[in-house]
Amino acid sequence: MVYFKATRDTKLEPKFAHGLAYATLALASYVNAVLFLNTTFWLLKRRWLRPDVKWAPLSLNKLTLEAFRVAGRKTMSQAKALWVQLEEGGSPLALARSLAAECELYSVTLEWHAHQEDKIIFREIDAFNPMATRDGYRQHMELEKMEEKLNNAARRIDAADTMNEDAMAACKSFVTELAVYVLYMEKHIDWEEENLLAMNRRTFNMDIQIRIVRKIWDAYEAMSVEELRASMLSEPEQGWVAKAADWHGYNLTQFHRCGRYGYPDHQGDIESLLSFPPTFPEGKMPLTKQQVWRVVLPYVVRNLPEPMMRTRFARCWTWGLPERAQHIGEMIYRGLDDAEWAAVAKDVPEIIPRGLPGWVRRI
Repeated sequence: MVYFKATRDTKLEPKFAHGLAYATLALASYVNAVLFLNTTFWLLKRRWLRPDVKWAPLSLNKLTLEAFRVAGRKTMSQAKALWVQLEEGGSPLALARSLAAECELYSVTLEWHAHQEDKIIFREIDAFNPMATRDGYRQHMELEKMEEKLNNAARRIDAADTMNEDAMAACKSFVTELAVYVLYMEKHIDWEEENLLAMNRRTFNMDIQIRIVRKIWDAYEAMSVEELRASMLSEPEQGWVAKAADWHGYNLTQFHRCGRYGYPDHQGDIESLLSFPPTFPEGKMPLTKQQVWRVVLPYVVRNLPEPMMRTRFARCWTWGLPERAQHIGEMIYRGLDDAEWAAVAKDVPEIIPRGLPGWVRRI
């Protein structure tokens, strides 16, 4: 009918009428193909006639749990490869050390996650639903016991120079404990998602969620991993000023006790203290000396399985902390490779730090 009206029942020139008909048919075909592909996509995703999941600033908690789920499965896959090589009589010391380092990152992020839940989120939930989080506390305690066994095995692996009997025993112990740990962690994640996170959506309005996000940020701002672990002890270690010149001489836990870091004694003329920037020990800064946010934020983003989740995680923080957008972006930028950063920055351009490609003045 469109073709007939455009070519027969019109006063337009025939060539123009034919061109208009073909253009209209091409546009209609294109729209039809796009709608067909979109419908197929939603059918495959099993989201046909289902509304999009609602999200808010506190959705960062659910996204962090998803990152743990993915990271646990990745680590377990590497652990199985390690076990196969050990059974075949190999000497996979490099793989074992890589696995131990990845486990340490996982442990630090989980320690932060459990700590902020115990100290902040669970208490907010209990304010509306008294003692609803009791089993959450207990699950965290059991996870800490399993984590301590994993960390002990990881330390033994790091201390080994060759794949001797002690290192092989540590590797096997690590893989065995990791299997139990990952399985229980997934059950813990499912329990939180089905119970506590559903309770959050019913209980916390937008203003409360933003306030909780700001409390979480303030609780760990500029805090090092060492300080975080010291704050989790029932009897924090006493601070001291060490004379060692390497990273071991930096006692950052002392800040929690007396409001000042335990830096090593200065060697040399006092005038040299006025030079800037300061000189630090050689080698990479140990994980325990790094700031919590500079470990946690990139780790969660790296382990989220879909680009949409990475974008949403960044937006959760900027929603609650718009004045910190570039600060958060700078921390994420330093922990991602170029391709990962470009994908996140394209969707959330407000987190691009000053001086990087794509930054624009917004105020």
